[in-house]
Amino acid sequence: MKFCTDWLVELCLRNDFVPESQLPWLRYCIEKRLSTAIGLFPFFVGAILLTNIESAVCFVGAFCVLRSRINGYHAKTLGGCLLVSLVTELIFLIGLYPVLTPLSAVLLTLICIVIMLLLAPFNDSKIHLSEDEVLALKVCVRKRSIILGVLVFASTMIQLTNITKGLATGTAMAAFMLCLAYMSKKGGSTNE
Repeated sequence: MKFCTDWLVELCLRNDFVPESQLPWLRYCIEKRLSTAIGLFPFFVGAILLTNIESAVCFVGAFCVLRSRINGYHAKTLGGCLLVSLVTELIFLIGLYPVLTPLSAVLLTLICIVIMLLLAPFNDSKIHLSEDEVLALKVCVRKRSIILGVLVFASTMIQLTNITKGLATGTAMAAFMLCLAYMSKKGGSTNE
């Protein structure tokens, strides 16, 4: 991963795609995209094995759609990231998913949306989001949260329980990772 990241950063710098002052940001973005691509495969396979195809697609979809805008906890290494992601996925899909009812899924989704509206996005020190970027992400989080909330409610109304539970579990895991980021910062203010 380091080799690929270094090669891409060097390529961008050599071709003047990005100024040298933006290299830390570029490195972070490349690492994030690569780790997401690497981690998504076992994440999705695990979801299928623990639930079913409909729930797995909705779980992974909801999580990824939210996580890409709200940010959240980041481990220090790719291995740590994969481990935290897979352990968290196991906890949510083994501990939460089976006990969700349509009503509890709707209520949980509403609680998670409120949490995300209050806390997102998490401005990780590696990202260095400007105030304008934070505000733009807040708007995007609102839109995505509302859409997911409507999807959970609609799937509940038409009795698509697997979809409801998958969406609610993915939303809950995204909100949990957001809260975990704040807890791991030990009181540091991050939405500046």
